Amino acid sequence: MPRPYQFTGNNQASLFGVDLNNNGIRDDYERMLLTSYQRSEYVAMGILAAERWDKLLRLLQSQESIKTPYQALELFNDTIAINQCYYSLQQIDKTLISPVLSYFNNDQLLEAKYKAELLLLDIIGSKQTSFTFHQEPCERFAEFAKKTKTTKFAAL
Repeated sequence: MPRPYQFTGNNQASLFGVDLNNNGIRDDYERMLLTSYQRSEYVAMGILAAERWDKLLRLLQSQESIKTPYQALELFNDTIAINQCYYSLQQIDKTLISPVLSYFNNDQLLEAKYKAELLLLDIIGSKQTSFTFHQEPCERFAEFAKKTKTTKFAAL
């Protein structure tokens, strides 16, 4: 189950966790996805959500280039859409558990998430009033997948 992008940086294990099989997915998170979700689309959604969360964490390590309020607003809105999608799916599938707390599963990761979100809000600045939330938040996963596919093929 390879992740469709690569980590950058040498000290990824400190924040991103251990990836012994080198497939780009933190081992504890991968184990949770594979043992908790019986539906393959939930596993895929968990991987796509982790890509956005990784991007958030890379922002703290200056490995992600978010320079404009628009870029920051897009990432912030994506993280909100992920939460909204899981919430709406939980109304239908009572067994579904959002992977957010499995991804941010310790104090260091929760603190990093909080700091990265504050940094995004600082970059967004006065544009915070222009927040527009996705009307169909689950469709963001399809957009994530399309971007990943385009990026992956463009790199080849």
